[in-house]
Amino acid sequence: MIPTATTNDNDNTQPRTINADFGLATCNPREGAARTPGGLAPDDGGAANGTGQDGIRRDTHKAKSAARRGRGRVRVATLNMNGFGRTLADGSTDKWLGINQVMKDHRLAILAVQETHLMEDRVQSLNRLFESQLLIVATFDESSPTAVGGTAFVLSRRFLREQEPRWDVLWPGRALAVTVPWTAEKTLTLLSVYAPNDPAKNASFWCALQEHYGNDARRRRPDFLLGDFNIVEQADDRLPQRSDNGEAVGQLQKFLSSIRVSDAWRRTNEGVRIFSYLQVATGSQSRIDRIYVSARLLSAVADWEHTPPGFPTDHSIVVCSVANYKAPVLGRGRWSLPLHLLEDPEFVATMKAIGIKTQNELTGICMRTDVVNPQTVFHSFKAELVKAARTRMK
Repeated sequence: MIPTATTNDNDNTQPRTINADFGLATCNPREGAARTPGGLAPDDGGAANGTGQDGIRRDTHKAKSAARRGRGRVRVATLNMNGFGRTLADGSTDKWLGINQVMKDHRLAILAVQETHLMEDRVQSLNRLFESQLLIVATFDESSPTAVGGTAFVLSRRFLREQEPRWDVLWPGRALAVTVPWTAEKTLTLLSVYAPNDPAKNASFWCALQEHYGNDARRRRPDFLLGDFNIVEQADDRLPQRSDNGEAVGQLQKFLSSIRVSDAWRRTNEGVRIFSYLQVATGSQSRIDRIYVSARLLSAVADWEHTPPGFPTDHSIVVCSVANYKAPVLGRGRWSLPLHLLEDPEFVATMKAIGIKTQNELTGICMRTDVVNPQTVFHSFKAELVKAARTRMK
Protein backbone atom coordinates (compact mmCIF):
# COMPACT_ATOMS: atom_id res chain seq x y z
CA MET A 1 0.00 0.00 0.00
CA ILE A 2 1.33 3.41 -0.97
CA PRO A 3 1.07 6.08 1.76
CA THR A 4 -1.44 8.80 1.00
CA ALA A 5 -1.74 12.43 1.99
CA THR A 6 -5.07 13.93 2.99
CA THR A 7 -6.03 17.53 3.59
CA ASN A 8 -9.07 19.46 4.75
CA ASP A 9 -10.11 21.56 1.75
CA ASN A 10 -12.21 23.88 3.89
CA ASP A 11 -9.42 24.97 6.22
CA ASN A 12 -5.82 25.18 5.09
CA THR A 13 -4.56 25.20 8.67
CA GLN A 14 -6.20 21.87 9.61
CA PRO A 15 -4.02 18.86 10.38
CA ARG A 16 -2.44 17.26 7.35
CA THR A 17 -1.92 13.55 7.67
CA ILE A 18 0.16 11.02 5.81
CA ASN A 19 -0.54 7.43 6.72
CA ALA A 20 2.31 4.98 6.40
CA ASP A 21 2.45 1.21 6.30
CA PHE A 22 6.04 0.80 7.34
CA GLY A 23 6.26 1.61 11.00
CA LEU A 24 6.17 5.41 11.01
CA ALA A 25 3.76 7.18 13.32
CA THR A 26 0.69 8.89 11.90
CA CYS A 27 0.76 12.66 12.29
CA ASN A 28 -1.47 13.61 15.19
CA PRO A 29 -3.61 16.78 15.25
CA ARG A 30 -1.32 18.51 17.71
CA GLU A 31 1.81 17.96 15.64
CA GLY A 32 0.36 17.91 12.15
CA ALA A 33 -1.38 21.27 12.24
CA ALA A 34 0.24 24.18 10.48
CA ARG A 35 1.79 26.32 13.17
CA THR A 36 1.80 30.08 13.22
CA PRO A 37 3.22 31.30 16.53
CA GLY A 38 3.59 34.81 15.24
CA GLY A 39 0.79 34.80 12.72
CA LEU A 40 3.19 34.69 9.78
CA ALA A 41 1.80 32.88 6.77
CA PRO A 42 3.79 32.00 3.64
CA ASP A 43 3.23 34.19 0.63
CA ASP A 44 2.58 33.10 -2.92
CA GLY A 45 5.64 34.84 -4.28
CA GLY A 46 8.30 33.39 -6.34
CA ALA A 47 8.89 32.20 -9.15
CA ALA A 48 35.67 26.11 -10.83
CA ASN A 49 36.28 24.32 -8.30
CA GLY A 50 39.45 22.30 -7.51
CA THR A 51 39.29 18.69 -8.66
CA GLY A 52 41.81 15.88 -8.31
CA GLN A 53 43.17 13.92 -11.25
CA ASP A 54 40.63 11.18 -10.50
CA GLY A 55 37.79 13.67 -11.01
CA ILE A 56 36.77 13.60 -7.35
CA ARG A 57 36.31 17.03 -5.87
CA ARG A 58 37.97 17.54 -2.52
CA ASP A 59 37.92 21.26 -1.79
CA THR A 60 35.06 23.65 -1.17
CA HIS A 61 33.63 26.23 -3.53
CA LYS A 62 34.93 29.64 -2.48
CA ALA A 63 32.69 32.65 -2.39
CA LYS A 64 32.41 35.10 -5.25
CA SER A 65 33.27 38.74 -4.82
CA ALA A 66 32.37 39.86 -1.31
CA ALA A 67 31.04 43.08 -2.81
CA ARG A 68 27.91 41.21 -3.88
CA ARG A 69 27.15 39.98 -0.41
CA GLY A 70 24.68 41.88 1.69
CA ARG A 71 22.10 40.99 4.31
CA GLY A 72 19.90 39.97 1.40
CA ARG A 73 22.07 36.85 1.03
CA VAL A 74 21.01 33.96 3.24
CA ARG A 75 23.14 30.91 3.99
CA VAL A 76 21.30 27.59 4.09
CA ALA A 77 22.64 24.13 4.98
CA THR A 78 21.71 20.51 5.63
CA LEU A 79 23.38 17.95 7.89
CA ASN A 80 22.66 14.44 9.13
CA MET A 81 23.91 14.69 12.73
CA ASN A 82 23.69 10.92 13.33
CA GLY A 83 22.02 11.00 16.74
CA PHE A 84 21.38 13.27 19.70
CA GLY A 85 24.86 12.97 21.18
CA ARG A 86 26.26 12.65 24.69
CA THR A 87 24.14 14.51 27.27
CA LEU A 88 25.93 17.18 29.31
CA ALA A 89 25.14 18.73 32.70
CA ASP A 90 23.41 21.80 31.21
CA GLY A 91 20.91 19.65 29.30
CA SER A 92 22.63 20.06 25.95
CA THR A 93 24.80 17.48 24.21
CA ASP A 94 28.22 17.56 22.64
CA LYS A 95 26.57 17.44 19.22
CA TRP A 96 24.15 20.30 19.89
CA LEU A 97 26.96 22.46 21.17
CA GLY A 98 28.62 21.53 17.89
CA ILE A 99 25.48 22.57 15.98
CA ASN A 100 25.58 25.95 17.71
CA GLN A 101 29.22 26.35 16.65
CA VAL A 102 28.44 25.27 13.08
CA MET A 103 25.78 28.00 12.87
CA LYS A 104 28.41 30.56 13.86
CA ASP A 105 31.31 29.22 11.79
CA HIS A 106 29.30 29.01 8.57
CA ARG A 107 27.20 32.13 9.34
CA LEU A 108 24.05 30.12 8.75
CA ALA A 109 20.53 31.48 8.83
CA ILE A 110 18.86 28.08 8.38
CA LEU A 111 20.15 24.57 9.05
CA ALA A 112 18.11 21.44 8.35
CA VAL A 113 19.22 18.49 10.50
CA GLN A 114 18.28 14.82 10.20
CA GLU A 115 18.55 11.75 12.43
CA THR A 116 18.10 14.06 15.41
CA HIS A 117 16.54 11.56 17.89
CA LEU A 118 14.65 14.44 19.50
CA MET A 119 11.46 14.40 21.53
CA GLU A 120 9.33 17.23 22.93
CA ASP A 121 11.20 17.72 26.22
CA ARG A 122 14.56 17.68 24.45
CA VAL A 123 13.39 20.35 22.01
CA GLN A 124 12.13 22.53 24.87
CA SER A 125 15.40 22.11 26.78
CA LEU A 126 17.49 23.06 23.75
CA ASN A 127 15.32 26.10 23.01
CA ARG A 128 15.79 27.31 26.59
CA LEU A 129 19.54 26.77 26.41
CA PHE A 130 19.99 28.59 23.09
CA GLU A 131 17.10 31.02 23.58
CA SER A 132 19.00 34.15 22.58
CA GLN A 133 20.68 32.60 19.55
CA LEU A 134 18.63 29.80 17.99
CA LEU A 135 15.10 28.54 17.47
CA ILE A 136 14.67 24.80 16.95
CA VAL A 137 11.52 23.28 15.45
CA ALA A 138 11.35 19.53 15.08
CA THR A 139 9.30 16.48 14.23
CA PHE A 140 9.91 12.96 15.48
CA ASP A 141 8.58 9.43 15.26
CA GLU A 142 6.47 9.21 18.42
CA SER A 143 6.74 5.42 18.52
CA SER A 144 10.49 5.63 19.22
CA PRO A 145 11.65 9.27 19.13
CA THR A 146 15.07 8.81 20.73
CA ALA A 147 16.11 5.85 18.60
CA VAL A 148 14.65 6.35 15.13
CA GLY A 149 14.88 9.18 12.61
CA GLY A 150 13.77 12.72 13.34
CA THR A 151 14.28 15.91 11.39
CA ALA A 152 14.42 19.54 12.51
CA PHE A 153 15.23 23.09 11.49
CA VAL A 154 17.70 25.22 13.41
CA LEU A 155 16.97 28.91 12.77
CA SER A 156 19.19 31.86 13.64
CA ARG A 157 17.42 34.37 15.89
CA ARG A 158 19.45 37.12 14.25
CA PHE A 159 18.04 36.11 10.87
CA LEU A 160 14.47 35.87 12.16
CA ARG A 161 14.69 39.39 13.69
CA GLU A 162 11.96 38.69 16.26
CA GLN A 163 9.57 37.35 13.63
CA GLU A 164 8.22 33.84 14.04
CA PRO A 165 8.36 31.11 11.41
CA ARG A 166 5.46 28.92 10.34
CA TRP A 167 6.04 25.19 10.16
CA ASP A 168 4.09 22.11 9.14
CA VAL A 169 4.76 18.42 9.80
CA LEU A 170 4.22 16.49 6.58
CA TRP A 171 5.45 13.16 7.91
CA PRO A 172 6.37 12.66 11.59
CA GLY A 173 10.10 12.14 11.92
CA ARG A 174 10.62 12.26 8.16
CA ALA A 175 9.41 15.48 6.53
CA LEU A 176 9.09 18.99 7.97
CA ALA A 177 8.31 22.21 6.08
CA VAL A 178 9.07 25.69 7.42
CA THR A 179 8.35 29.15 6.06
CA VAL A 180 10.55 31.98 7.30
CA PRO A 181 10.65 35.75 6.68
CA TRP A 182 13.30 36.82 4.20
CA THR A 183 12.64 40.46 3.37
CA ALA A 184 9.74 42.78 4.05
CA GLU A 185 7.97 41.39 0.99
CA LYS A 186 9.25 37.82 0.67
CA THR A 187 9.42 34.56 2.57
CA LEU A 188 11.36 31.35 2.00
CA THR A 189 9.79 27.91 2.27
CA LEU A 190 12.05 24.93 2.95
CA LEU A 191 11.26 21.22 3.18
CA SER A 192 13.64 19.02 5.17
CA VAL A 193 13.47 15.27 4.53
CA TYR A 194 15.02 12.17 6.06
CA ALA A 195 14.04 9.44 3.61
CA PRO A 196 13.84 5.75 4.58
CA ASN A 197 16.84 3.61 3.71
CA ASP A 198 14.82 0.65 2.46
CA PRO A 199 14.25 1.07 -1.34
CA ALA A 200 10.56 0.12 -1.27
CA LYS A 201 9.81 2.43 1.66
CA ASN A 202 11.90 5.14 0.03
CA ALA A 203 9.80 4.95 -3.13
CA SER A 204 6.56 5.07 -1.12
CA PHE A 205 7.84 8.09 0.79
CA TRP A 206 8.30 10.19 -2.39
CA CYS A 207 4.95 9.01 -3.74
CA ALA A 208 3.23 10.15 -0.54
CA LEU A 209 4.88 13.57 -0.60
CA GLN A 210 3.88 14.04 -4.23
CA GLU A 211 0.27 13.28 -3.35
CA HIS A 212 0.50 15.61 -0.35
CA TYR A 213 1.40 18.60 -2.53
CA GLY A 214 -0.78 17.55 -5.43
CA ASN A 215 -3.96 17.34 -3.35
CA ASP A 216 -4.00 21.04 -2.51
CA ALA A 217 -3.16 23.59 -5.20
CA ARG A 218 -3.07 26.34 -2.55
CA ARG A 219 -0.17 24.74 -0.72
CA ARG A 220 3.07 26.56 -1.48
CA ARG A 221 5.80 24.48 -3.07
CA PRO A 222 9.17 24.61 -1.33
CA ASP A 223 11.90 26.96 -2.51
CA PHE A 224 14.42 24.49 -1.04
CA LEU A 225 14.15 20.72 -0.70
CA LEU A 226 17.08 19.51 1.40
CA GLY A 227 18.14 16.66 3.62
CA ASP A 228 19.29 13.03 3.59
CA PHE A 229 17.66 11.33 0.58
CA ASN A 230 19.28 7.90 1.14
CA ILE A 231 19.42 7.43 -2.65
CA VAL A 232 21.23 9.15 -5.51
CA GLU A 233 19.88 10.01 -8.95
CA GLN A 234 22.95 8.97 -10.92
CA ALA A 235 25.67 6.37 -10.55
CA ASP A 236 28.48 8.97 -10.45
CA ASP A 237 27.27 10.04 -7.02
CA ARG A 238 28.43 6.75 -5.49
CA LEU A 239 31.88 5.31 -4.96
CA PRO A 240 32.19 2.53 -6.08
CA GLN A 241 29.96 3.70 -8.91
CA ARG A 242 26.55 2.04 -9.10
CA SER A 243 22.91 2.88 -9.80
CA ASP A 244 20.24 2.87 -7.09
CA ASN A 245 16.87 1.14 -7.08
CA GLY A 246 14.99 2.18 -10.22
CA GLU A 247 11.55 2.45 -8.59
CA ALA A 248 12.84 4.64 -5.75
CA VAL A 249 14.77 6.91 -8.12
CA GLY A 250 11.78 7.16 -10.43
CA GLN A 251 9.41 8.19 -7.64
CA LEU A 252 11.92 10.75 -6.37
CA GLN A 253 12.27 12.28 -9.82
CA LYS A 254 8.50 12.45 -10.23
CA PHE A 255 8.25 14.30 -6.93
CA LEU A 256 11.04 16.71 -7.92
CA SER A 257 9.27 17.43 -11.18
CA SER A 258 5.93 17.98 -9.45
CA ILE A 259 7.32 20.64 -7.09
CA ARG A 260 9.64 22.06 -9.78
CA VAL A 261 13.00 21.87 -8.03
CA SER A 262 16.38 20.69 -9.33
CA ASP A 263 19.80 19.65 -8.02
CA ALA A 264 21.40 23.09 -8.01
CA TRP A 265 24.95 21.95 -7.23
CA ARG A 266 24.96 19.30 -9.96
CA ARG A 267 23.67 21.75 -12.58
CA THR A 268 26.82 23.85 -12.20
CA ASN A 269 29.22 20.95 -11.54
CA GLU A 270 28.62 18.44 -14.33
CA GLY A 271 31.18 15.66 -14.26
CA VAL A 272 32.51 16.62 -10.82
CA ARG A 273 32.38 14.04 -8.03
CA ILE A 274 31.98 14.90 -4.38
CA PHE A 275 30.54 12.87 -1.53
CA SER A 276 28.73 13.74 1.68
CA TYR A 277 28.52 10.32 3.36
CA LEU A 278 31.19 7.75 4.25
CA GLN A 279 30.18 4.24 5.25
CA VAL A 280 33.03 3.38 7.59
CA ALA A 281 32.51 -0.39 7.52
CA THR A 282 32.92 -0.70 3.74
CA GLY A 283 34.67 2.54 2.79
CA SER A 284 31.96 3.31 0.22
CA GLN A 285 30.90 6.94 -0.27
CA SER A 286 27.86 8.72 -1.70
CA ARG A 287 26.24 12.12 -2.21
CA ILE A 288 22.96 11.32 -0.47
CA ASP A 289 22.84 14.73 1.30
CA ARG A 290 21.67 17.30 -1.23
CA ILE A 291 19.93 20.65 -1.68
CA TYR A 292 17.35 21.10 -4.43
CA VAL A 293 16.31 24.61 -5.42
CA SER A 294 13.23 26.00 -7.18
CA ALA A 295 13.61 27.35 -10.71
CA ARG A 296 13.03 30.95 -9.63
CA LEU A 297 16.01 30.89 -7.27
CA LEU A 298 18.52 28.83 -9.27
CA SER A 299 20.39 31.85 -10.59
CA ALA A 300 20.65 33.33 -7.09
CA VAL A 301 22.31 30.30 -5.45
CA ALA A 302 26.10 30.18 -4.94
CA ASP A 303 28.87 29.61 -2.37
CA TRP A 304 28.64 25.81 -2.21
CA GLU A 305 30.53 23.91 0.49
CA HIS A 306 30.78 20.22 1.42
CA THR A 307 32.78 20.01 4.64
CA PRO A 308 32.96 18.02 7.90
CA PRO A 309 30.89 19.71 10.63
CA GLY A 310 33.54 19.43 13.35
CA PHE A 311 31.81 16.85 15.59
CA PRO A 312 31.29 13.08 15.27
CA THR A 313 28.99 12.11 12.39
CA ASP A 314 29.50 10.14 9.19
CA HIS A 315 28.00 12.91 7.04
CA SER A 316 29.37 16.22 5.75
CA ILE A 317 27.47 19.48 5.98
CA VAL A 318 26.23 20.84 2.64
CA VAL A 319 26.04 24.64 2.50
CA CYS A 320 24.91 27.20 -0.06
CA SER A 321 23.72 30.79 -0.08
CA VAL A 322 20.84 32.47 -1.86
CA ALA A 323 20.76 36.14 -2.78
CA ASN A 324 17.92 38.61 -2.89
CA TYR A 325 19.37 40.89 -5.54
CA LYS A 326 16.69 43.52 -4.90
CA ALA A 327 17.95 44.02 -1.36
CA PRO A 328 20.40 46.86 -0.73
CA VAL A 329 24.03 45.89 -0.20
CA LEU A 330 25.05 46.79 3.32
CA GLY A 331 28.49 47.04 4.89
CA ARG A 332 29.78 44.95 7.74
CA GLY A 333 28.73 47.55 10.29
CA ARG A 334 30.68 49.18 13.13
CA TRP A 335 32.56 47.02 15.57
CA SER A 336 31.54 47.45 19.19
CA LEU A 337 32.96 46.23 22.46
CA PRO A 338 31.06 43.16 23.75
CA LEU A 339 29.30 44.24 26.93
CA HIS A 340 30.25 41.09 28.84
CA LEU A 341 33.90 42.21 28.76
CA LEU A 342 33.00 45.12 31.05
CA GLU A 343 32.37 42.53 33.78
CA ASP A 344 35.54 40.56 33.10
CA PRO A 345 38.11 41.38 35.86
CA GLU A 346 41.13 40.69 33.67
CA PHE A 347 39.94 42.93 30.85
CA VAL A 348 38.83 45.67 33.27
CA ALA A 349 42.35 45.73 34.72
CA THR A 350 43.84 45.94 31.22
CA MET A 351 41.43 48.74 30.29
CA LYS A 352 42.40 50.75 33.39
CA ALA A 353 46.10 50.33 32.64
CA ILE A 354 45.63 51.55 29.06
CA GLY A 355 43.52 54.47 30.31
CA ILE A 356 46.12 55.54 32.90
CA LYS A 357 48.86 55.37 30.28
CA THR A 358 46.79 57.51 27.91
CA GLN A 359 46.08 60.06 30.66
CA ASN A 360 49.82 60.33 31.41
CA GLU A 361 50.59 60.83 27.72
CA LEU A 362 48.01 63.63 27.49
CA THR A 363 49.42 65.32 30.60
CA GLY A 364 52.94 65.07 29.21
CA ILE A 365 52.21 66.94 25.96
CA CYS A 366 54.25 70.18 26.12
CA MET A 367 53.91 71.32 22.53
CA ARG A 368 51.23 70.32 20.07
CA THR A 369 52.46 68.95 16.74
CA ASP A 370 50.91 67.07 13.83
CA VAL A 371 52.29 63.84 15.29
CA VAL A 372 51.80 64.44 19.02
CA ASN A 373 48.47 65.93 20.02
CA PRO A 374 45.38 64.87 22.03
CA GLN A 375 43.68 63.51 18.91
CA THR A 376 46.53 61.15 17.96
CA VAL A 377 46.91 60.01 21.57
CA PHE A 378 43.20 59.25 21.82
CA HIS A 379 43.34 57.42 18.48
CA SER A 380 46.14 55.21 19.82
CA PHE A 381 44.13 54.61 23.00
CA LYS A 382 41.13 53.35 21.03
CA ALA A 383 43.26 51.14 18.77
CA GLU A 384 45.06 49.58 21.75
CA LEU A 385 41.80 49.02 23.63
CA VAL A 386 40.16 47.32 20.63
CA LYS A 387 43.21 45.09 20.16
CA ALA A 388 43.13 44.12 23.86
CA ALA A 389 39.40 43.34 23.68
CA ARG A 390 39.76 41.12 20.61
CA THR A 391 42.70 39.31 22.17
CA ARG A 392 40.73 38.71 25.35
CA MET A 393 37.72 37.36 23.41
CA LYS A 394 39.92 34.69 21.87
